[in-house]
Amino acid sequence: MDVIDKPIIENVSRRSFLKGLGLASGGFVLATTLTFGHIAMADTAKHNALNVFITIHANNHIDIICHRSEMGQGVRTSIPQIIADELEADWSLVNVVQGMGNNAYGSQNTDGSSSIRKAFLQLRQIGASARYMLRQAAANFWPVSIDECLALNHQVSHQITGKSLSYGQLAELA
Repeated sequence: MDVIDKPIIENVSRRSFLKGLGLASGGFVLATTLTFGHIAMADTAKHNALNVFITIHANNHIDIICHRSEMGQGVRTSIPQIIADELEADWSLVNVVQGMGNNAYGSQNTDGSSSIRKAFLQLRQIGASARYMLRQAAANFWPVSIDECLALNHQVSHQITGKSLSYGQLAELA
């Protein structure tokens, strides 16, 4: 029998088939990670995430994650608005991004009209902590006390000198 006449597959056992499938799947996952991993890393270099909910871009635009599904109660607007309000962000510069399933967001249940009722305080704290980080970054930049820095209308101002920096300018420092 020539090599050409020889069957390609000869009595493959179930165990051998599953081993081969496992190796092929592992190779695919590894190749995908190695191929596309640099894209994810390059993307993070373009912006600055203050936390898992807030990303401030150099162009002064802010992405705020909505970690709950919109089912008619308006959470896709109200969740980011609560965060943006505490952040003292300009709503016209805010982009709402739907959060995918991720334990980092905490509970993502969207039932019983409870999204705002249960998460209101946490959402305010998320925005307030990001605002504090931006104020601290400005205080470090100007070497002044954080108490002299005021966050308002998408920027931090030094109350004594009147100097100000936009959130986009401060994001990399925060």
